[in-house]
Amino acid sequence: MSVPTIVAVVLVVVIVVGAAYYIVGQGSGGQSTSASVISAALSGASTSTLSSNSPSGRVIVVFVAPDVLVSSDVVANYTMMVTTLGSVPRTLNLAAAAPPGITVTLDPSQFTTGGTPPGLVASIQVDASASPGVYNVNLTASGGGQTYSSTLGLQVVSFLVVTVGAQFIPSNMTVPVNSTVYWMRLNGALSNYDNGEHNVVFLNDSLPSSQPLQQWESYSYQFTAAGDYPYYCTFHPFQKGEVIVTP
Repeated sequence: MSVPTIVAVVLVVVIVVGAAYYIVGQGSGGQSTSASVISAALSGASTSTLSSNSPSGRVIVVFVAPDVLVSSDVVANYTMMVTTLGSVPRTLNLAAAAPPGITVTLDPSQFTTGGTPPGLVASIQVDASASPGVYNVNLTASGGGQTYSSTLGLQVVSFLVVTVGAQFIPSNMTVPVNSTVYWMRLNGALSNYDNGEHNVVFLNDSLPSSQPLQQWESYSYQFTAAGDYPYYCTFHPFQKGEVIVTP
C-alpha cells in the first residue's frame, strides 16, 4: 500500500475504503501487477494555472493485495484504496473494461472524492473458458469533463483455493495430473475463532507443506501423480480440503 506525499502546495486527499479481501460465492467451475495508477488526461484547456499539457490532479486506485490471482473456481472481491492528488472533480464515475471471459464489476461505480464512500470493491468473475495468463483490465474514472485512465493486471490460474474465515473455498476439487493448484490466504474479518493464521499441510507426509501464509500470500503445488490428496490447516484442524488428481 503506497503512502501519498504532499508536494509543494498540492492538497492530498486520501480515501481509505477498506482492507478486506474476500470471496462472495462459487464460480462456474508468475505474479501480476496489482496496483492501478490512474493519471489525469485533461481534454481541452485547463482552468488551473497549469498549462493545458500539464495534469492538474491524479487519481490513484490500489488493490490492498499485492498480487491478484483469480480463477473460475471462485468469484473474488478485492477491496481497493483510492487516493486523489491535486485538483480533481468532486464526483467520479468508475468503469472497468475486461477482456472476453473476465467480468469486473465496481461497487460503487460512483463516489464523491470529498468524503469516504461505504467501500470500493472490484468483484472479479472468470469464465471457465479463460486461458491461464496475465490479462490487462482498462480502468477509467471520469467527471467534470476530465477522464483518468490506466490498466491493471490480473493473473488467471486454472485452479485456485482461498481461505475465507476458517474455510478452504472450494474445499474439494478435481484436477488432471500435472496440474498446479494455488492456495491464497484471503481472510475476511478476524474473530475469536480465526486469528488469521493458515497453512496447507497434506496428510501424505511426502508432499511439502506450505509456510504459514500471511494475508495475501499464496502457495502452489504441482500434482504429478494421480490420487487423492487430503489436507488441512494446523491452526484450524477442522479446516480441511481435498484435491483429487485424475490420470
